[in-house]
Amino acid sequence: MGKKTGKIVYNVHERGREHVGKERLFDLRALASLVNGDAVQEKVRNRDLLGYYGHSIRVKFGIEPPEWAMVNGKQIFFEPAVVTTYLCADENGNIEHETEFLDTEPGKMAARLHDSKAGGFSSAIQAVPNGLAHVPKKFGGFDYVHEPNYTTNRGYVFDSASGELDMNELVFDSVMTDMHHQQAAMNLIFDSLQADHTLAMQALERLREENEELLSLLSAARPGVVLDSAREHQAPTLTGRRATADFERRANSFASASLVSLDTLKEGDENAGAAYARKYFGA
Repeated sequence: MGKKTGKIVYNVHERGREHVGKERLFDLRALASLVNGDAVQEKVRNRDLLGYYGHSIRVKFGIEPPEWAMVNGKQIFFEPAVVTTYLCADENGNIEHETEFLDTEPGKMAARLHDSKAGGFSSAIQAVPNGLAHVPKKFGGFDYVHEPNYTTNRGYVFDSASGELDMNELVFDSVMTDMHHQQAAMNLIFDSLQADHTLAMQALERLREENEELLSLLSAARPGVVLDSAREHQAPTLTGRRATADFERRANSFASASLVSLDTLKEGDENAGAAYARKYFGA
């Protein structure tokens, strides 16, 4: 078992900050109902409410990230850092939770920061706007961040100071500026476009080679092509790039090969040759 924080209590309307971060205006009744609901509590009991080192994984892959994903052609595994072992909330905005640091590399990094009284916990909540307030719809758990939005959500007496809600209405209590969110979104879009471009170019090259092969077969099967022209048209014979390269390689090899040659008999060798033939062949 990893190290536990003990019970941590904070209020979503009391951040303990004045100059950085973002004030959160939640529908408190809906928040309490979500946190205390069967779905979230079942995850807590089964140790399924996992958290990560920072919010970057959730920003790129959603509030409930998969175990792994393909990034730039490589399989990347997402190791959690923490797991929530206790969680409850009331309609006054108070949230109480206990978190355990996992025996993973991200978990060890988060635990070292916590032991050094640096960083804190930051909740990940999916919410939809309803007037001035936001109605929570999904609770993703707590991540460990460098600068929590709620200074009381640390576990050592001291969530993250973020900007506006992102396009998916994911609320991260972390001091992650809008620039960081936009950069993460742009990187995701660029990676997707780059992958699509590479696949398209590869498909185009395959189609071009297949087209050359088909044209070559067509010209062999149909030596004459009837066109609306005064002169007869003969379809050109085309071959694929691989076949052409193989032919050129063989031709060059033949051109540079050493061929068998005949030696010219010198004067006086004729009699010797005739004597040799009579001796061995009876000629």
